[in-house]
Amino acid sequence: MPIETLGYADYKANALRDRQWKSYNARWPYHERAIEIVKSLNVSDAGKVLEIGTFGAGLVIGSDKMDLPNTSWSLPEHQMVIWHDAREIPWPFDNGRYELLIALRVWHHLHPMQCESFEEAKRVAQNLIIECPEKEVVGIGITREQFIEWNNGKSPIEEHDMGTWGRLYLWRGNA
Repeated sequence: MPIETLGYADYKANALRDRQWKSYNARWPYHERAIEIVKSLNVSDAGKVLEIGTFGAGLVIGSDKMDLPNTSWSLPEHQMVIWHDAREIPWPFDNGRYELLIALRVWHHLHPMQCESFEEAKRVAQNLIIECPEKEVVGIGITREQFIEWNNGKSPIEEHDMGTWGRLYLWRGNA
């Protein structure tokens, strides 16, 4: 059975719950492109997806979600969340636990543990969808070259330039 993904109406409804999402219309294109990639991977079950830093805008309905503890963000009450800071290594998951990890505009906030967190992502998931700016006012951007260096010189499977929002990548994990 195919997994269910976020549609624009639910994305917008979530965005309107918090003033932080005032740029939700401009952000939708990278969410939409990531959803296309998710669908192309034919993930077997939503429970095999880990999303990091969703703050209520997860792409896969019923996925596991890992978010920052003690956040000021308003999360939907029904959402099941694993409260863990992605900068704290190791993550609380077994090797290869997930078919897919999704992190949209998260990695630039993980300084100084960006490389170590990328290694953890590869450890726990077979595929990684990461959207990250190369330059950022809030956080530390990561260049394509830095990601490739952290990935032992291997290029992403797929990548998309999302303009000012950064680059959207599909990486193969070690799992």
